[in-house]
Amino acid sequence: MKRSFIVISALLLSIFILGGCSKEIKGPPRNNLPPFVDFVNIPIDGAKFSSDTTIYWYGTDVDGYIKYFKYAVVEESLIVSDPIDYIETTPEDSVPWVTLTVTLDDTQTKEKIKMSANVKDPVRNYKSSYIFLTAVDNDGAMAWPPVYRKFYKNNHFPDTKLATNFIYLPYINDTAYGLSLLEGVTANFTGFDKIDYPQNPPAFNFHWKIFGPYDSLEMVKINNDYVDSVFLDKYGDIHNIGDSTVELTIDTSFTVDTTITIDPPDTLIDTTDTVIDTTFIITRYNPKVDLSDLGVWNQFIKIDSFSSDLNRMIEESNNPLTGSNWTTDTKANIYDVFRNQNLSPEADTTMKMYFVIWCKAQDDSQVEDPVPAFNWISVIDPKSERDVIVLDFSNYGGYNWPKMPNISWGGTLTPSDWPTVVKDVYGRLINNWKPGSFDTSNYLPNVHLSFKDGTSQDIEYSKYKCTQDYFAINALGLPPAPETGVNFVSLRDILKHKIILIIKDSPGSGLSFSATTYIPVEQFVLQGISAGRRVWSMMRTPFLNSIEAYPQMLEMPIEFMSTFSIAKIYYTSWGGFIAYNPGNQDWLRFYGREYGELGQIRIEDCIGANSILPNVLPDLKVDTNLLEDRYVWREGFGILQYPFRWPYDGSMIAGAYPEVGYIEKFYGAEALYVYNSKHGKSQPVFPIPYETHGNNSLRVGFTEESDGKVVAVRLDAMPYFRTSHFSFTFIPMDSTSIQPAFNEMMDWLAINLYPTANKPSAVHAPGFDANRFKRMIRESNETINQEIMNRLQNKTY
Repeated sequence: MKRSFIVISALLLSIFILGGCSKEIKGPPRNNLPPFVDFVNIPIDGAKFSSDTTIYWYGTDVDGYIKYFKYAVVEESLIVSDPIDYIETTPEDSVPWVTLTVTLDDTQTKEKIKMSANVKDPVRNYKSSYIFLTAVDNDGAMAWPPVYRKFYKNNHFPDTKLATNFIYLPYINDTAYGLSLLEGVTANFTGFDKIDYPQNPPAFNFHWKIFGPYDSLEMVKINNDYVDSVFLDKYGDIHNIGDSTVELTIDTSFTVDTTITIDPPDTLIDTTDTVIDTTFIITRYNPKVDLSDLGVWNQFIKIDSFSSDLNRMIEESNNPLTGSNWTTDTKANIYDVFRNQNLSPEADTTMKMYFVIWCKAQDDSQVEDPVPAFNWISVIDPKSERDVIVLDFSNYGGYNWPKMPNISWGGTLTPSDWPTVVKDVYGRLINNWKPGSFDTSNYLPNVHLSFKDGTSQDIEYSKYKCTQDYFAINALGLPPAPETGVNFVSLRDILKHKIILIIKDSPGSGLSFSATTYIPVEQFVLQGISAGRRVWSMMRTPFLNSIEAYPQMLEMPIEFMSTFSIAKIYYTSWGGFIAYNPGNQDWLRFYGREYGELGQIRIEDCIGANSILPNVLPDLKVDTNLLEDRYVWREGFGILQYPFRWPYDGSMIAGAYPEVGYIEKFYGAEALYVYNSKHGKSQPVFPIPYETHGNNSLRVGFTEESDGKVVAVRLDAMPYFRTSHFSFTFIPMDSTSIQPAFNEMMDWLAINLYPTANKPSAVHAPGFDANRFKRMIRESNETINQEIMNRLQNKTY
């Protein structure tokens, strides 16, 4: 029974399929229904905004799905009668429709709508706009007529911030991108709109210009004639000094400082201060009220009013895609800012001139900052008209140092007729290498600096026999604070030269290649390297400020390591004054107060340097006569006394060169010389026996085996720069060998001084990262700029 039912059912099903089934559904066709779209009640119709706001909506389609939404923003002034009439009678391609395609991942039911504001009076007046919204489904049907809402928008003025070097930290002019490590004149732009956008503001447009070059007197003239202090109220209205309005009357005093400081040997230009009456009398408020609720004071420069002789615009921002001066770029690199200057060959020397950079921000509603930002900057145009500058960082005082006249130490004035050893020795070497290239006798005149706090300072160039090619850095004393714009050696002085020699032939007073609370000369050396200058440093204990108790390997500052390819330098140590503990002969107490019979430790050990390249560079040997005659060795015995000979019998104590530290090379450096030790491979070890001469005794020894270790290297980072570092100077070396060695090194440094290639050869500069070097210089400048800003704001000078 069950089996028969199955057979009959299968037969009936077959008859139904063959005879009664049709592939098409019969009946009248159905029309495609358009989608439905409407706004969500956020925000409500007629809402007022001061910034672009997100609008929400939804849409449905009963017989399909929505393919995309379309919206348009139309200012009310363009709609003649009513919104629907406008949308019905305006060609579709004339309506500013924006299409949002719907996907599974994005339903496109919200959008931050960009609306316009009243550009002329954006704070007090609202501009009304209609938002039209429609949708299109998968069969092309459109929701029609569109739904719409009316919204209002006002806008507050943006504020422009312009970041450049302070005028005290000059830029170096560069003629074209990619030919050096320089980046031209750099300026960074930022826009703020804290009322409309307390957080996450949209991108701003910027319009910038640069004017110049100007000399210092022209800069003062522009500041006096074209710069005013104006009060910008909260409505964007500008009030000049003495103006009065319904809300406020300006009537008090403030001073515009127009003092300009020029690098030596120029003079200081101090113009008469301009006293302006600017006391606030608030007619509707208490006069003591915080004026930030009403507006802010700004410095305003009238660039459109510059006289024809001062209207020296060099370059202006440009957007090549739109042909407009408005750009979204937040940084500008401006090259060859001296391009419009026509000078005679005689006048075409290294100079520092002044420039105005001006910038205006425009916000998302196309409202412009009514008081654009501007900065004065200084730029040096390097011509390298001279060959070699010697920067003498020797510490004149302490333990042992090259003779220098008129140095006071411990109440004793050294003889005024002493030679200036560093200048004399290297001056002869330079002039023998290239006759007449080094100025030995034309001393710079002294400069007297007066500061607004009543203090003053002298720069005694002539006293220490400084010339345009020689500067005794430490003899001149500490430089003034950075915001004065004065340093004993300016960047302009350095950029006049092709090659920089750094000499430090003494312990203590270490260099500072890192940015600090002042602008060290070493920063100018780094800038010089950026501009292709060649640098040869010859220094004992280059980065220690005092005599250390213990010998040690010290890591180099990143700036020095990057430019000289040296990772570490070994520092020897005088060990202080030591005394033995009678109960433990191996125990040393450093910096003890006892001396005499218990003695001092002496570390003179280097007697020369052996060449690794004997066919190129000769061996160098210390001449004990020069070592004694060219240095100050403090006489007598006791604390801080380090005589060259025994006071008792006049015999030589050590006869070797102290504080020559060996080098741990970094990648890319080429070794040139190795250490030649007085003790060879048999260095004394603790406890060191002491020698007694008469009533005096001391301990002569060395605590590290340095013999045969690298003490001189060079780095070929062409085409950008070349550098070399020696852990000793040529001052105590045998005179017959140092001239050939000096000539060879100077010839190597001078090769291809002005390359045109923009990429270094991997053979010449393995591992050198030009971008990292640029970033290092940039960060260094930012640190100095921030320090200057902090000091100016806190008025700590």
